[in-house]
Amino acid sequence: MSYTDIWTHANNADFQGKCWAALWDVCNRVLAGESGFPAAGQVAAQASDDAGYALRVLRVESRLTGQQLAQQILRNATIAGSPATADDSALQYQINANVWAELRGIG
Repeated sequence: MSYTDIWTHANNADFQGKCWAALWDVCNRVLAGESGFPAAGQVAAQASDDAGYALRVLRVESRLTGQQLAQQILRNATIAGSPATADDSALQYQINANVWAELRGIG
């Protein structure tokens, strides 16, 4: 995927919306204490950090922008190959298993 493609898809409002919906789902699962959310390797040193981040996202108090969220999700080569057709489970997996810690770090 070229830089132009990444820019185009990261700025696409529909793709950003799908990314936000996936993030909200992951956040709700984190808050519910669902096993595997966040995935191993993405867990904060203190569980309260994950819960606090999830609450900030759901309260729209996060510093994360739609563009930043989309950029992080586009790090997955399968999703980047066809962002418009990426299914919900692929987006959820990318957030939960691969970029949760980075998103939490962005704030």
